Amino acid sequence: DQVAAIGAIKPLCMLCLQATEAQALKQSTAALRDVAVSDKNRNLVLEHNGLEALALCLDKCNDKLLVHLEREVPTLRKHVTQALQNLTLSYEVRKHFMEYGLVERLMELCLMADMDKKLTTPNLVLGYAIAAIANVSHLPEARPKLLDVGVAPFLAKMLDLCKNGLVALHLSIAIRNLALRKCTPDFQRWLT
Repeated sequence: DQVAAIGAIKPLCMLCLQATEAQALKQSTAALRDVAVSDKNRNLVLEHNGLEALALCLDKCNDKLLVHLEREVPTLRKHVTQALQNLTLSYEVRKHFMEYGLVERLMELCLMADMDKKLTTPNLVLGYAIAAIANVSHLPEARPKLLDVGVAPFLAKMLDLCKNGLVALHLSIAIRNLALRKCTPDFQRWLT
């Protein structure tokens, strides 16, 4: 809260947007993760383009031009997905989450596999990423949009591929949220 009080959230978001060095990205994403402890701070991160910044950080992890990040990518992905999970505890953030293509980026991250088709994303990162999607799926107006971008088949596939308890818990929550009463017609559409 003191970080927010001195106005540091805006520069942190700017640093995430502009940084290309591993250390700066790791520190700024970890800081955003840590400040997202209250709705007030989460909404400030949203207001200062924090979702866009974190989406860009995920892109930087995949950008072949940033080879100097290669060793730092797992830590950076962990910080970003933790920050997104924390941020999606805010109702306001949930309303804007899909505008930045974050659900699609998170699904892509979760489905990364090696040549033997084994998942390469660590279970911890999978848990944070799917928890963020589950949090967004709690919002009734987001459910049809989530179904439209293919979240339901993604969740089913992840249930088959990943047997980790924490990941399975978040997958179950997301599936339950999608099947809630206000979304039933859309969910039934997917089932058919």
